[in-house]
Amino acid sequence: SQLSSSLRKIMTDGTNSVRIRQKPVHHLIATDDRLYAIDATSGQVFSMNPDGSDEVVLFEGFAAELIYDGQFLFVCGSEDRTGLIQIDPETATSTRLLEHRVTSLNVCGDWLCYADPARDHAVFAYNPQQQKERQLIDFPVTRPFVIHDSFLYYLDTSRQNRLKQLAITDGQADPDDSVCIIDDVVDVFVVLPDAAFYRRPSDVRIYRVPLSGGVPEPLP
Repeated sequence: SQLSSSLRKIMTDGTNSVRIRQKPVHHLIATDDRLYAIDATSGQVFSMNPDGSDEVVLFEGFAAELIYDGQFLFVCGSEDRTGLIQIDPETATSTRLLEHRVTSLNVCGDWLCYADPARDHAVFAYNPQQQKERQLIDFPVTRPFVIHDSFLYYLDTSRQNRLKQLAITDGQADPDDSVCIIDDVVDVFVVLPDAAFYRRPSDVRIYRVPLSGGVPEPLP
């Protein structure tokens, strides 16, 4: 949560708001005993206790995205020189996995999935243990995508930003098997376990569509 350029902790019922960090952050990740985030000003990746104490810098470059697979943190930056970094949060040791910039970083099982701007924003999967890369989508995916429950959800810009769903199995996918989930012009979206929620361009209303597809329903 970010409020007045600070990070705050608050109960789920909206009570007991407490500031735990003065400086703003993004890509905040919470575990049972630590918080991980990117400092919005410096781009450093850091960890701290849930009460804001014991802040430790884990990565001193300028990070753009941060994800966590339950064991390692993965960082990608805004420049090629950052590449894709794997960080062990227990020891603060880092390993460079890729030497070039990637975007829309996601985890799918043992694989990291991302778009590669240098290769026309095609989508790839990379296995850090096997050091193996596979192409998932051979056409440009220029808008951010997400992976949920082994399905990749992306905006098809060739079809006026329809939201499509693509199954991923062991780092492999067939784009011809993509299914249109939202047959509407989508500006931004999120995916929850049972439905996708989205906004249309220049529209403040939020619509809900089941992940199995269906008619968009505006929220009250």
